[in-house]
Amino acid sequence: MKKLPLLPSILVLILLMTANPLFAQQKAIMGEPAPGFSLQVTSGKTLKTQTSTLSSYQGRWLILEFWSKTCANCIAGFPKLDTLAQKYSAVADILLIGKNDGKYNAGIEKFYQKISRQQGLKLDHAFADALLDSYSVQGYPYVVIIDPNGRIASITYPQELTPENLYALFSGKGNLMLQQGKFATSTTSPDSFAKLIDSAGASAHQSTLESWKSGDEIAIRMDLEKNTKNGRFLTSGTQLFRLFKIAYFGKGSWNYADPLYAKAAIQVALEIRDSSQFSFDPFKPIGHYRYQLQMNELDPSLELLQKAIQDDLSKWFPYQVKIERREVNGYELIVPAAKSMELKSKSADQQIKGDPSGYSFRAVRPAEVLRVINSYHPNLQLWEHTPAGLLIDVSLDATMIDFKMIKEALQREGLMLKPATKCMDVLVITDKN
Repeated sequence: MKKLPLLPSILVLILLMTANPLFAQQKAIMGEPAPGFSLQVTSGKTLKTQTSTLSSYQGRWLILEFWSKTCANCIAGFPKLDTLAQKYSAVADILLIGKNDGKYNAGIEKFYQKISRQQGLKLDHAFADALLDSYSVQGYPYVVIIDPNGRIASITYPQELTPENLYALFSGKGNLMLQQGKFATSTTSPDSFAKLIDSAGASAHQSTLESWKSGDEIAIRMDLEKNTKNGRFLTSGTQLFRLFKIAYFGKGSWNYADPLYAKAAIQVALEIRDSSQFSFDPFKPIGHYRYQLQMNELDPSLELLQKAIQDDLSKWFPYQVKIERREVNGYELIVPAAKSMELKSKSADQQIKGDPSGYSFRAVRPAEVLRVINSYHPNLQLWEHTPAGLLIDVSLDATMIDFKMIKEALQREGLMLKPATKCMDVLVITDKN
């Protein structure tokens, strides 16, 4: 069996290992002149390519978005950028710059052509590798806004490109955007919690919890059993809802390949008055924490570890938490009986090939198709209702971050992904009072 290609996550972080001496003297710094460039830019409207430099955009605002082929969040945001490019065409240009190194982004040019056709995009675009170093790009998506005088006005995230923020920036009322490397903080969240020492019972332990801030260690650990050594567990930069999932399910996240996926709902049921501490936005990590646990017992069971964390969270936060059996909404993959023989694979060699612009499957169980779809839509519950032992051949010509396109592509192949409900374990969080 061939290995499944690299699949994207909510945000792809790729460290850049090379530097180009041509741009080595200049870096992107807020308020300073933007690093110069010379790019082969293709017009999204005419599809004609010409050389463009920084001076080509003088007198206009320029929004650069750097992206990678492996970044699903980047691709998901292209339609929004396309809309913004049309809305602000009188004062600003938006330019997509794809990283075209050969390691992870081979064929990115043809890949973008396919994505552009699928999404109906008319964005100006270019491809470069060396330029990313001079703009200090450390992860994707990465947005740099250059003012009409050629100075860096903002280094931010696509989520910050709202009409309100852009109007304030373009009209000279100020930069309201969250900057890369700086995160919003909560006025209601304490910076530090008292250290807990619980010396009673089998779950005796010591622990600390602190609000995580930009610049702090990032060590997000999701599997309590695998990530505990000598009774010590540490996770840093972790969202609060994931801490509760770790405490009650033993894991902060799970996917279709995990046995827990069939039993426990992905989503947490928040039934509280103030949910501000349960941020689901990784770009504004209010409610992200650094938690450290040291058990007195050096080889504790998973149950003891969970109980210790449950006790800690109960003392630190004003919530009641329980697991309830509830109906959960999701989608079920169905192979109609009339299509079973037509879809049945004639090959003995299993193969899965693809990228965010589509996939082809050969001699796979329908569950493998759902596993790939789940990797692009981790918050959806997906189930299958298919004949046992059936191996199928399927092609998905769809932008994988577009669930509607996936459903349509499956339907063309004779498969159905229909709304369904299933009774599952749901983590329910309510106020104590």
